[in-house]
Amino acid sequence: MVNNYSSAKKLLGETLIRELTGYEPGYIDKNINIPEFKRELKERIKQNIDDLKKEGLLDKDGAITNQAYYYAALSMLSEELDELEGKGLLGKNESKKQSIFGERQDIRNYRSGDRFKDLELKQTVKRSIRRGHNTISREDLTSSERKSIGKINIIYAIDSSGSMKGEKIKVAKKAGIALAYKAIKNNDSAGLIVFGSKIDKKMEPAKNFFLIAKSLFNIRTSGETDLGLAISESVKLFTKSNETNHLVLLTDVLQTKGKKPEKEVLEQVSIAANQNVSISIVGINMNEKGEQLAKKIADISRGSVYNVKNLDGVDSIILEDYYKTKGSWKNNHSSISLLFCVKSFKSLL
Repeated sequence: MVNNYSSAKKLLGETLIRELTGYEPGYIDKNINIPEFKRELKERIKQNIDDLKKEGLLDKDGAITNQAYYYAALSMLSEELDELEGKGLLGKNESKKQSIFGERQDIRNYRSGDRFKDLELKQTVKRSIRRGHNTISREDLTSSERKSIGKINIIYAIDSSGSMKGEKIKVAKKAGIALAYKAIKNNDSAGLIVFGSKIDKKMEPAKNFFLIAKSLFNIRTSGETDLGLAISESVKLFTKSNETNHLVLLTDVLQTKGKKPEKEVLEQVSIAANQNVSISIVGINMNEKGEQLAKKIADISRGSVYNVKNLDGVDSIILEDYYKTKGSWKNNHSSISLLFCVKSFKSLL
């Protein structure tokens, strides 16, 4: 830093320089060529590093210790919780919207506006037969509501590619902190995937909040984006198929790796959907092409799409998606019965 300050500034950034030296970067810029100031700067840096070693935040070789990462994770958590409290999001437990993932219950007469997927085929056919009808009438239709049943396994997949550096990765980390904190507090399980062109970190859903917080803090950005790999590895981490499994993908771009990027991603999405894993995409400033792919992913896997324009709202969106995903989804209709439903009911709805 003393001998080549311009390179050190690019490498370390203003915050780290400020902490190491006790000076504002602008002040150093003005005085770095003065020999007396160079000597003083060198002594300050050496003293600060010695102090960090004594406090256990650096080891003898100057590398950051686990204790330092732990304190940094706590600091990030404290900052995020203060922001969430200010937004009024900490006390919220569920979405006001009707769940589309919960178990079927309360079979009743069909109402205008009910979703096609919630029609009860067997009950409708039985009712029509009991009434002696030769064809199914609108009055025979039965539907059901889905009730959110609570526990879910959720994985937060965070894009750590080079395009996510700076403020994007910062808000993405804090959103992950918020999601893990709220999910585990609600007795749900939270996991993590950190991905670029490869998987940098993976944790199956559990209730280990501080391990997730520490892993989020350690994320560094580089490389391309491989969404298909992130989805594939996430599905492997969901071990309880009889529970609700949900993947949240946060990225500023969509697939950039592979010969046929879109096809490769959708193949993995179909595998996830077949294993009852829903996927939501939180895209930061997605372009039109990216948003179209994101919608296909959500449609196939019964998830949601959020195109984020304001970075300050990322944590709010992540939590809203979590509240909305409470419950479990099992699609018990075969393709044959769905086809029958379409032909029989389409003209009635």
